[in-house]
Amino acid sequence: MKRRMTELCLLLCALLLMNGCGAANLFGSRGSSPRTLRFMHPDPEHQGVYERLAQKYSKLHEGLTVKVLCAARDRYAAGWLAAQKGDSPADLFAVLPGEGFAAFSESGILSKLKTDGLLPEGYDKNLLQFGSDGKNTLAVPVTGSVPLIFYNAALYEKYGLIEPATISDFIVNCQLLKNGGSKPFAMAVKDGRWDMLDFSEGVIANGPRNSKLVSGGVLTDGKSELDGGFYDLWGAAFSLVTSDALPEKSGAPSGHDQLIKQFAQGKYAMVCGDSSDLSTLTQQMGAGKFGFFSMPGTDTAYGGVWKASLMLGISKKSKLKDDAEGFLSYLLSRDSQAALCDETSSVPAVQGVSLSARNASRLQKMLHSSGGYSLSVFQRIPDPERKVCVKYLDSFWSLQPYDIDGSISRFQQELEKSAGKK
Repeated sequence: MKRRMTELCLLLCALLLMNGCGAANLFGSRGSSPRTLRFMHPDPEHQGVYERLAQKYSKLHEGLTVKVLCAARDRYAAGWLAAQKGDSPADLFAVLPGEGFAAFSESGILSKLKTDGLLPEGYDKNLLQFGSDGKNTLAVPVTGSVPLIFYNAALYEKYGLIEPATISDFIVNCQLLKNGGSKPFAMAVKDGRWDMLDFSEGVIANGPRNSKLVSGGVLTDGKSELDGGFYDLWGAAFSLVTSDALPEKSGAPSGHDQLIKQFAQGKYAMVCGDSSDLSTLTQQMGAGKFGFFSMPGTDTAYGGVWKASLMLGISKKSKLKDDAEGFLSYLLSRDSQAALCDETSSVPAVQGVSLSARNASRLQKMLHSSGGYSLSVFQRIPDPERKVCVKYLDSFWSLQPYDIDGSISRFQQELEKSAGKK
């Protein structure tokens, strides 16, 4: 009897292998059993495109339902943490990039991702720097945005201005607009400091004195000077502030939303932001009422800078990690990338994606001009170093101190200290 049972077990295993089944399938694995994958993101304006992609993916996988949850970006981090502590945490969710990344990476809730087999052909693995804690990949960038300068199209036409190819051209445009009676340029103030990182990205990326430290995701190596783009930034700030092309901090818009609103109302000729503002400006101003360009540097190269706009991570608590990885991979497929980017005016994380929406297509071309795109330096560096940058860049725009060499030296020393260097 024992021998017959052994033979029966061997026969059963052989049948399973011949039919490509695993033991889990025999007992009703997640491959066909009813289950719900919870996906959370911070983009209420474009909830529709996520739901459509979720429905398409669900139809491809028997028994699977993808439930799309959403919270406004300003409440997203707190809402996500609360949800993860509840009874029904999200399995796959957006992880905020840049200054928002620390709250997610330090939560201890993100799974360490194995990217082999997760990323499609054509994915730029350099983008993984955005979602790394320095040792592990905790989030994968799915779409990006481009830092931009927006300008009032009617004013540019009135004064015969063209999109600038260098910082000097930009400053000349500001002066011509000011001479004509317009308020040339504005940046928002956030937490008492200038919100200048989007403006700074292009200047650093497109400067001829770039020491290539930035391309490695660091600002100083402790042996060479601070990346030359920061000298260019100080020069631009000095010119704009001393010529009254920029409003005083006390009179500047409070927060980015207010900046965009006042630009749409015609208060300023130019403001800085990124491509995520395009849909808002189109709604408030109408198509054709504004233009945009990537902030140039001191060189004539003006390629765009790739910022992460949507990164996704997987919860350690998830019981559907295979499904979460599958849906993440699906969102990186070329068809999904095209749908997401056309709808949200984003740029793909995957090469070879054809975009049809006018703004999205132009952004994509902008990234591939002048020798290719740069990666956002301020999203890649650790949070302590980013805070040092914000502190010193704010002092540049506040013209405190006037001693540029001394300021740059202190800037470098503080960066090295924050990075744990001697």
